[in-house]
Amino acid sequence: MNLVARGCRATVAIALVAVLLGSSGIAVLPSSGSVPAGRIGSLTGNSSLPVATQVLATIEVPSNPYWPVFDSANGNMYVVSSANLATSNPVSVLSGTTDSLVTTVTVGDSPQPATVDPSDGFVYVSNAGSDNVSVISPTTSSVVTTIAVGDLPAPPEYDAQNGDLYVSDGFAANVSVIALSNNTVVRTIPVGSLPLTPVYDRQSDSIYVPNLGSDNLTVISDSTNKVVGSIALEAAPGEPTLDNASGDLYVPLGSPDAGNVSIVSDSTDTVLSTIRVGGEATAGVFDPATGDLYFPEASGLVVVSGESKSVVTSIPVGDDSETPCSTNGGSTLYVANARSDTVSVVSSADNSLLRNISISVVPDETLIGTACDSITGQVFVSVEGSDSSAAVVILGTVAPYTLPTYVVYLLVGATTGLAVGAIVWAVRRRRGRVPARPQNPQQ
Repeated sequence: MNLVARGCRATVAIALVAVLLGSSGIAVLPSSGSVPAGRIGSLTGNSSLPVATQVLATIEVPSNPYWPVFDSANGNMYVVSSANLATSNPVSVLSGTTDSLVTTVTVGDSPQPATVDPSDGFVYVSNAGSDNVSVISPTTSSVVTTIAVGDLPAPPEYDAQNGDLYVSDGFAANVSVIALSNNTVVRTIPVGSLPLTPVYDRQSDSIYVPNLGSDNLTVISDSTNKVVGSIALEAAPGEPTLDNASGDLYVPLGSPDAGNVSIVSDSTDTVLSTIRVGGEATAGVFDPATGDLYFPEASGLVVVSGESKSVVTSIPVGDDSETPCSTNGGSTLYVANARSDTVSVVSSADNSLLRNISISVVPDETLIGTACDSITGQVFVSVEGSDSSAAVVILGTVAPYTLPTYVVYLLVGATTGLAVGAIVWAVRRRRGRVPARPQNPQQ
């Protein structure tokens, strides 16, 4: 997983499960607020980037886009488009430097949001319809290999400790472990029913797998790749948000406890408490600057203290807010408001709303989610329209125009020359070396 940020990508697999299972009675969490690797977690990076204030560019992409994913190795954004289990849609590669489309990459059927390996910048895309993972090179922007996994794979999770990739196979009830050294499956681990995208906890060196169909978390040791425990929950879990300071996991719950978040200790693998976040709780984001966590809900961003493990306030943003991305070490959050056509800019220093940036690019649009460029500070926003049109909007700040250096030197030189010449002329005239201007004879 990209350590710049991470979050609940697995809700995509949940939606697929919901379509395929129909009215099976299994609780399914909503897709609102779900985000991919490279979005949530340890929100580190450049701490002096400008705060985005306006729309800089709009790039058309194929229909049904997911939220972008940032690759710090090359400064590109990857936007996966997906229609259904039988459709192979491309991955759009966008340049964060030129704010333009670099190329599109065709992967498998029903691709899921991408995951980036931060150690080398390779991009991994699970294809839920073709039961494999496409590997994209960051230098050639092309698929270099395809790895077969189990039935209905969710977006992968990267383990920075052992360098492996963990892919939950939804219908196979197991997790495929991929060794990135040779891009092969080295182990298949049985877990619970309908597993979602796992979460890597660096403090305990464990992998936590939320099991939608069995209302629990499976705990896997990343040193042995074996199951070491199971944690029962009150309802179907979504993908947890990790508090990187304490190691606790915040697990959103589905029906009948939608809006609740269970807090799990990674030292004891037990549920410490369950708090009410409101609305339909989804993946949140951890802010290392304050130690707080931020959870989107219907019209606000709920702030949970990592110290007291309780809700401290709610920041009013737009309607149907999504999980934010951040810049400046987590101090500036960007929240896409799906139904308000705005992106809210929030300061975590005082939990205040700085501004709302309006977006209007496609008919009857819905904002899908954001991804932050930790190099430039720009924000990429996926947008889809009711007419199957789609785009990625780039937010940023327009720097004041500055003259080229050579022009500045020429102006300074010319101004200095004129000033010196005027002084010399005045001195020579005072000494009588410069004749006075003749008087008008008619005066």
